[in-house]
Amino acid sequence: MKTLTVLCVLFPNFEGIEMTVPVTLSRRCGVSVVTAALNDASEVKSSTDITVKPDKAFSSVKAEDFDVLLIPGGEGGFDIQKNEKLLATIRQFHEQKKWIAAICMAPLILKNAGCLPEKFTAHDCVKKELNCTSTERAVTDEKMKIITGRGPGAAFEFAFEMIKNLVGEDAVKGCKEGIHFR
Repeated sequence: MKTLTVLCVLFPNFEGIEMTVPVTLSRRCGVSVVTAALNDASEVKSSTDITVKPDKAFSSVKAEDFDVLLIPGGEGGFDIQKNEKLLATIRQFHEQKKWIAAICMAPLILKNAGCLPEKFTAHDCVKKELNCTSTERAVTDEKMKIITGRGPGAAFEFAFEMIKNLVGEDAVKGCKEGIHFR
């Protein structure tokens, strides 16, 4: 069986929890994750001043090499919400019917790409821009292959929803047991 590969986009002032939890749990479940700096920087600082060294520059990655696109939220998401490179990549994943996972304010970026599902969840900070159809902590639109999460406090539920859709419920169960998640 082919190992699934996630492309996680990093940008200045991303929300660290929304990146580290899905990346860590995905890797624990055998999913390969590549982090890429949208601005091609060698280091990216989160909204809580945690510096991360991305695996690659965003300009060097190709959507066809990945199965899933992961977009964390955070204050910096507002600065990159209309970044054409990112929007084009989102559209490419969507057209190729690949999974897209967006948490917190990142569903606003999906809206800007024209890929927001009918049922989704997002952080209250985008309430004016989005008419959220759910207040659930994580929501999957199987038809559009889009997973959305509410915000930092829902990072685990969002990650487990992602894993469930990518590798199955057994992987989620094993991961929860392995980290003593209740």
